[in-house]
Amino acid sequence: MDIKETKTIKSKLADKLATMQVLGCIMKNPLLLKHKDFPITIEDFPEQFHRIIFGAIEYLVAEGADKLGYVDIDQFLCKYEIQHKVFTDNKGLEYITRATQIAEESNFEYYYKIFKKFSLLNRLVEKGFDISAIYDDTILDPVKLVQMQKQFDSLSVNDIINYVELKLIDIKQDFGNANNIVQCKAGQDLRDNIEKLKQTPDIGLSLQSPKLTTIYRGQRLGGFYVESSAQGVGKSRRMAGESAHLAVPEYYDLQKKKWVITNIQENVLYISTELQLNEVQTIWVANISGVEEEKILDGKYTAAEEQRVLKAISLIEKANLYFVQITNYDIDDIENLIKKYYQKYQVNYVYYDYLSTTIKIMTEVSSKTRMNGLREDQILLQFCTRLKDLCTELGIFIWSATQLSGEWKTVKEADQQLLRGAKSISDKIDIGSILLPVRETDKPLIDQYMKKGFQLPPTHCIHIYKVRRGHFNNIKLYVNFDRALARMTDCFVTNNEGKMLEVKDTNIEIVLDTTAEKKYGYDF
Repeated sequence: MDIKETKTIKSKLADKLATMQVLGCIMKNPLLLKHKDFPITIEDFPEQFHRIIFGAIEYLVAEGADKLGYVDIDQFLCKYEIQHKVFTDNKGLEYITRATQIAEESNFEYYYKIFKKFSLLNRLVEKGFDISAIYDDTILDPVKLVQMQKQFDSLSVNDIINYVELKLIDIKQDFGNANNIVQCKAGQDLRDNIEKLKQTPDIGLSLQSPKLTTIYRGQRLGGFYVESSAQGVGKSRRMAGESAHLAVPEYYDLQKKKWVITNIQENVLYISTELQLNEVQTIWVANISGVEEEKILDGKYTAAEEQRVLKAISLIEKANLYFVQITNYDIDDIENLIKKYYQKYQVNYVYYDYLSTTIKIMTEVSSKTRMNGLREDQILLQFCTRLKDLCTELGIFIWSATQLSGEWKTVKEADQQLLRGAKSISDKIDIGSILLPVRETDKPLIDQYMKKGFQLPPTHCIHIYKVRRGHFNNIKLYVNFDRALARMTDCFVTNNEGKMLEVKDTNIEIVLDTTAEKKYGYDF
């Protein structure tokens, strides 16, 4: 510390006794200056006189002094004309003698806390904060003065800091980026909300699977769903099938051998990080027409199948189904894409294939956090947080996926522990599940199911480990997933112990008004 530093701050709030006790104790026991629980700097002293004494003490202690008296301070300050004059003008020798006489190390902590409270007040005043609600030295009324002093004595340094922070938080909520916070009494609008649920239950649009619609309560706006799976199991095809189910209001039913109208015709965005448009288009056509994709890729099918393909193409052309392929991207790119399609095309349902890191994402996150070397799980957690915030902010639905670790083939129960790169993302999502092909451990249950006379064997199992706002959790849905058509058929549900569960199907009926018919141009 430079002893020539003699800056004096404008405000001179202080407890003179506390200041004297602190200086006296330090002189008697200089080791207190090095105590981690009692940090003191020259900025804590509001008056130039006290700052000069402390500066001298600090310097002498740094040079090895283990005990100080008034002679040590006087001799040191003699070398500095201006500082020594301030010291002598304020009767420094008498002050130091008195300070060392009254100082009691056993009371040091008590006076230290008072000393630091005034230091904090002075710092707040220096920074422009109004502290009158904490300490007001302009009060003249004796009764009010006693009340103010009593309140101030009860406060700690942290109490004062918390008070100031609370004021700033209130301002930030009014003018900053925290305007999405909801604060109210628990019972606000409760009665009306319960009545509304009688008329319109809290359930989103249906999935291809009626049982998943029941378990997930549909595809709910504001929800962020993640269905993970291993490479090659069918993440992209699952999303293609679900996106077509929401965007195209008609499909060919192979069992009924006729076209079925669903009336579901939402504005949907499919974001691909790997597949090109023509690769997803053939999956969509296969899903809607019921004609296997391989036949479409070969261009060889019967006349009836060709008619179904042509109709599927027509339906997709009329649908508000949008496609974006993006490879080198960061979180801002994905967020801006979603906002663009939400604002420009009123897209409320987004299928993003799939959550992963890129060099650009790592650069972006490092730049914004000013931290290098962040782990993949930390980056993916931030990615998921941004997507979930986007769901809440815009009131939209997002479905995505992640890759799995290599343990999926041998692990008994498939849950968030298998998510490659970031198990913690399960904290941010509303629905968490894992799609796996059936394994050896599944075969006894499948045999039991087939013995009951069912003809369609399960090919995959969806392990559901998280359902927010639903009572189903840690269960397995066995399905027949036809990759060639990107269609899913339910088989049965069990808990993690293999006990079969009764889960009813939920089928949502959509009724279009004439405005919707004209808007989408479907001839029903």
